[in-house]
Amino acid sequence: MALKVNIVGAGIAGLSTAIALCKAGHEVQVFEKSKFATEIGAAIVITPNGARVLKNLGFSFIKARGFKLETWKTLLGEDLQCVNSIDYHEIEKLFGAGLWAVHRVDFHNELLRLATADGAGNVRPLKLSLGAPIKNVSLDGCITLEDGTQHHGDLVIAADGLHSVVRPIVLGTDAQEPYPSGLSAFRFLLDTSLFEKDEQLAALLELKGQGAVTIPDEKEAAVDRRMVWYPCRNGTIQNFVGLDPIRKEDIAGSGPEGDAAHPMLPFSGQGANQALEDAGALGALFSSDLKFPFSPETLEERLCLFEHVRRLRASRVQIFSRARIGRESEWKEEATKYKEKEGDGGEFGPGDGRSVMKHTYG
Repeated sequence: MALKVNIVGAGIAGLSTAIALCKAGHEVQVFEKSKFATEIGAAIVITPNGARVLKNLGFSFIKARGFKLETWKTLLGEDLQCVNSIDYHEIEKLFGAGLWAVHRVDFHNELLRLATADGAGNVRPLKLSLGAPIKNVSLDGCITLEDGTQHHGDLVIAADGLHSVVRPIVLGTDAQEPYPSGLSAFRFLLDTSLFEKDEQLAALLELKGQGAVTIPDEKEAAVDRRMVWYPCRNGTIQNFVGLDPIRKEDIAGSGPEGDAAHPMLPFSGQGANQALEDAGALGALFSSDLKFPFSPETLEERLCLFEHVRRLRASRVQIFSRARIGRESEWKEEATKYKEKEGDGGEFGPGDGRSVMKHTYG
């Protein structure tokens, strides 16, 4: 018997979860406060752990105009000397998927195609309600919109971002308010053609190669200031992210980016990828293809299992998302508090960048 699932939020987390649950045979309705009329944004990186989930959902990086990253270099800000380089050909062999840079709008459009297009492989059609802001959610599964209409379901999933309407209702006084991270991210995009027309910029583009680069400011070791640069949209656009400490006068009312369950700082690029892991876990746990197939009577049991599967791992990844380049080991002790039993995915090796990457991508 299928569940009636109401999902609040139609971003990456909401749509990917909706697609996964539709494929599992459930009736899904997604409520989104915006009308998707003026979607904007910059690029995101999808790492192997997220890419494997997308493959199961039928996502096409080709249709999303994704750019496959071959390397990730660290260049010194003073003279652009390369001090570290990761070959992602080897990463793909190890983890069964590569790294892709995708413009957020293109990524979202491909999810929308999968959610709504005929022949997308969904067992049941997905209903998407736009311009539908939520006023209240009751713990018995009823959603009330701001226009007063009510929608009842067996399960409500909160995917409405950092300033979630649903989270404080579920957690009550245990819900934590977002707090300042101490950093700002400044994003901008440039056409690749601008680089190709300028001799010096063309040389810089060649130095970067077919991948991404991080350029830290090594003059002030105590201050984490860096530029991250990678292409998207089939290489026709260059995406830049500048990370810089927030001025004290800018702190009030700000907070780190993230979603309703586990906000992430951007250092490991795991915000979208952990949302995809959530979607993959829910789709698997609520599927009839398991050795012990889902039934409505096992709803509470499966939700507890979802928390068991995801809470510790997402907590570890969340902690390592705070780590700066070369300082990952500083967070190993904190992450170990959320370690599972030996050999169960909680190993970080020495806690350096490569061992943390192996833990995250695996």
